[in-house]
Order: sequence, then C-alpha cells, then structure tokens
Amino acid sequence: MPKFTDTKGREWEVAIDVTAVGDLKDRLKLRVGTAEFHEAMGDPCQVANILYVLCEDQCKKAGVDDREFGRGLAGDVIERANDALYEAYVLFSPSDRRKPLKLVADKGKTVGAALTRAKTAQAEALAAIPDDLLGAALEKLVAAGKPVTAESLEATVASLMSSPSAGGSPGSSGSTPAA
Repeated sequence: MPKFTDTKGREWEVAIDVTAVGDLKDRLKLRVGTAEFHEAMGDPCQVANILYVLCEDQCKKAGVDDREFGRGLAGDVIERANDALYEAYVLFSPSDRRKPLKLVADKGKTVGAALTRAKTAQAEALAAIPDDLLGAALEKLVAAGKPVTAESLEATVASLMSSPSAGGSPGSSGSTPAA
C-alpha cells in the first residue's frame, strides 16, 4: 500500500477503493479517473483535500483534523504524498489500465527529475551573479514593467555586462563617485 510521511513525522497509508471513490465524489465533487481528477492532482491544496478524505479514518484515530493534516503537507512532502496518491490510483485501476498509467507516472518522474536538475543549475548560476549586478538587473526589469524570471534576469545581466555604458562592471551605474 502506498505511504508517505508528513513534515511532522506521521506516516499515512493511501488507498483508493469503491468507498473512497464515493467519498471523493460526495465531498469534493471529484470523480476518480476524470480529467478533473487528474487536474486536481496538480494542485497542492486539492491534493491535501483528496488525501485527507482518503486518510480520514487514520486521522481520526490519530486525533488529527483536516487543518492539522494540511499543516503536515509542505515542501518535498507534497511531492511524495502526490506520488503515493497516484500509486493508489494506479492500484485501484483495472489491470488493463495499470501498465499505461504506470508508464505515464514513470515518464513524469523522469521529466520532473530533469526539470529539477535544470532549475538547480539555473539557481546556482543566479547565485554566482554579484549582488549589485543582480540588483541592477532587477531594477531594470521592474522599471521596464517586464516579468522577473530566472531567464529574464540572466538575459538582463548578460546585457548589462556587455553594455559599453556599463563598462563590463556592475559598479558603473552612476553610484561610483567620479575621480
């Protein structure tokens, strides 16, 4: 049975059965297996609601209400809880659908891992930029009304560094006293 441990160290077993399907439909207006259900699995708040319904008997035994349950879902726990939820969904599904659903999950994990590596590399690249240059890039983006993203910051930093008026130096923005 799929399990996850929340941020408070509590372990929860996640199972979907016919009773759980009815509970999800009655309480959250979600029908397991529909596009709406899959969309809900991408929303951390909806995932928390789904998991609470599925783990409610365990929660009652542990004296944990829905708000306290939600407080235990943060950071990487949300990803592990969502993985447990998807695994429970796969196990609930008829055998002829399990293999394709598992393939989708495995492919999603591969893509997710690649995205995580890319984001980590991007964060490391941004962290290597001197603070004054990063600040100048932020000011330029905000002043222009452009969205501030890692990509826009990197591009703006590159343009500031290559700009003849910047002299390739972040300190030449006019704040350096003239000699």
